[in-house]
Amino acid sequence: MSGRLDAYCNEGPLFTEYAALGYGAASQSYSYKSYKCSDLPTEIDFTASRPSGDAIDFQVGGTSGPLNTWNYSATSRYDIGD
Repeated sequence: MSGRLDAYCNEGPLFTEYAALGYGAASQSYSYKSYKCSDLPTEIDFTASRPSGDAIDFQVGGTSGPLNTWNYSATSRYDIGD
């Protein structure tokens, strides 16, 4: 997958903020790549494997709030066939 990851980041946060992209085969666990907000936007380029016929899931997340906790989006699933 290739693309561009960007996020809204607060000005002058107390803690370093992060954005993340989770991805993987629907039947397996995800891999996550996280990026410092100060490094965004950034180009992303990665590959992964999946069982034949399995869908691919993507999820984005980020840290926010006074305790800089992680929050994630709903999963987006793509059925790309065999």
